[in-house]
Amino acid sequence: TSSRPGGGANKDFRTLQFPSRLLGDSITPSEQLAADQLCCVYTRVTVIKQPQQQPVLILYDLGTRNYPAANFVSTAQRAMDDICGMSMGSSDCSNA
Repeated sequence: TSSRPGGGANKDFRTLQFPSRLLGDSITPSEQLAADQLCCVYTRVTVIKQPQQQPVLILYDLGTRNYPAANFVSTAQRAMDDICGMSMGSSDCSNA
């Protein structure tokens, strides 16, 4: 797990909540790499079991970014792109 030094407004990490129904039976090397890359920018991945839930990124200030149902690697890349485009995120990405 990773926590951002100095933290954010409400917490010191982001969370990408990803529905279990969109994952296979085992984690692939590319999925593990995508999760590791998110960890480097203070973003944890949580697998959720709510069947109707879509992937969602929860930010430091508890705001959210919703993503369409897709595979984990493409969702993680979209989240990484969004994070790197944010003010605190751009700093996190340049230091990762």
